Amino acid sequence: MKKQIWLIDGGFVMEPFLGGKLLGELGNDYELPADVEVVSYTQKQFDEMCDEFYKENGHYPDQ
Repeated sequence: MKKQIWLIDGGFVMEPFLGGKLLGELGNDYELPADVEVVSYTQKQFDEMCDEFYKENGHYPDQ
């Protein structure tokens, strides 16, 4: 399975394989590693995923 980089509303990036660290915005010259796929989510979809994670684990993914 490929690693994923999540684009939230086309700007912010989450890398779940690095523990959900927020990296900021991607520049136009950013080159993805070959073993990574980009998955886009809206802010609403991302918030819903975080809320579901909270319900199951008692904390948000970045805590």
